[in-house]
Amino acid sequence: MERKSRNVWKWVFVITAVACVAVRIVWVNTHARIPENKIYARGESLVDKKGFIYTIEGATLYYPSDFERLYNNGEKYIKNRTEEDLRVLVVQIKLESNGDNSSFDVPSNYLEGAEVLCMVDNDKFSDFNPSLVSGKFRLGDQLNYVFPIYKENYPKRDWDRINHLDVNYDIVFSTYPVRECMDIGEVKWYEEK
Repeated sequence: MERKSRNVWKWVFVITAVACVAVRIVWVNTHARIPENKIYARGESLVDKKGFIYTIEGATLYYPSDFERLYNNGEKYIKNRTEEDLRVLVVQIKLESNGDNSSFDVPSNYLEGAEVLCMVDNDKFSDFNPSLVSGKFRLGDQLNYVFPIYKENYPKRDWDRINHLDVNYDIVFSTYPVRECMDIGEVKWYEEK
């Protein structure tokens, strides 16, 4: 008899715990604040929390060989990558300030397009923006945000869309409580001049 009583109490406890978790999930989902969504069109400026003002001025898609020649001193950008499985998107962003900001942090933004996220290459950010390191950068100058785009992250249909410049990209600056994105607008293939 005592054993049955123990089993009943165990089941009562388990059912009560599951019910409490379910009630909590429902309560959180009904009371959670949905983030506001702000998308800035190309040419519009986004002001971050530190007072820096970002404006997208252009976007160019590169094959790795062209990118390496122009931005990486001819060195291999990402090892074990070929012309077939890598594209590099470089977004030129004008950086200004409406305050006395003297410290610019390496960005941690990501690129959103065709349902896939790509992180900005912040490991080599200073290599792609040498004026930051040399001290010649001035507010109002352009920064290059470099996003490597890997073929294996996309289904064939989306990879073809990337190659035909038929993808709408956004750079995400913040996600919560306000999701702020900048629409890159028109992307062009690199053409030698």
